[in-house]
Parts: sequence; C-alpha cells; structure tokens
Amino acid sequence: MKNVESPRSSAVSYFFQEVRKERTNIFLEVAERNNDGLLIGTCRQVPMLLYHPEMILAHKQESGIDPLKIDGSHLDYTNWITWRAEFFNEILRDLNKGVAEINKNRDKNLTIAVRIPSSGLYWNLAQGLDIEQWLKEGLVDRLQ
Repeated sequence: MKNVESPRSSAVSYFFQEVRKERTNIFLEVAERNNDGLLIGTCRQVPMLLYHPEMILAHKQESGIDPLKIDGSHLDYTNWITWRAEFFNEILRDLNKGVAEINKNRDKNLTIAVRIPSSGLYWNLAQGLDIEQWLKEGLVDRLQ
C-alpha cells in the first residue's frame, strides 16, 4: 500500500509549503541560539513525502505520469522520486539563506550537517533525500 487512500493524520508531508516553512523556522530558531551548527537527522524519520493524494495530483498534472501506477522498475520512477525529493531540497535552500543571514553576525559560520541512512544514494532519493543535488548546490556542509 502506498499510503494513498488515507494518509496518517500524524504524518507530516513536506509537499505542503506550510510544513516546509514550519520546519525551516524551527531549524533557524535553533541556529540563532549561538551554537556551532545544526544536525538534521533523517534516519529515524526520513522526509515524509509518501504518496499524499494532493502531491500525486500535482505530479500527474505536471508530468502526465501517475505515481500510483509505477514502481522502481518503471522508467519514470526516477523522475517521480527526484520531483518528490525537491520539496525537502527547498527546506535546505531556505535554511541556507537564513543561516547566511545569521552568519553575518557571527565570528564563525554555522555548520549544516544532515545525518542520512547508509542505504545508498538511490534508496535515499526514494526516501526524499536528494543527496547528489545537495552536494551540487552546496546545501550541506557535512553528511553523517
């Protein structure tokens, strides 16, 4: 089951701008407390993207592909999981902008680190962690 019919009410979805903004604000609040860095843990709860009905609809409208009808063996699956992971990428981009502002008033730049599962790049991408994109854009300083 792809968790489509009835998403768990307790699961957040980074598809929604409100969730992304809330998480970014929490990270920035911590960053402002004069620490050395932020460690974002994604091992116990990877970015929650799953198959929320509104996200599926948005992807279908944009690409014409129904994510419910494809899996890892389908050619469009990589496009789907890359598109889906973009929502967590947005959090890291917004976090970097906020941290850059905070760093203007610090002697030493704050480090952004993300703890990731050790399952491999493709598996992480399927979980919403586009590590290759983070490194291309310089969105993280460290990976654990």
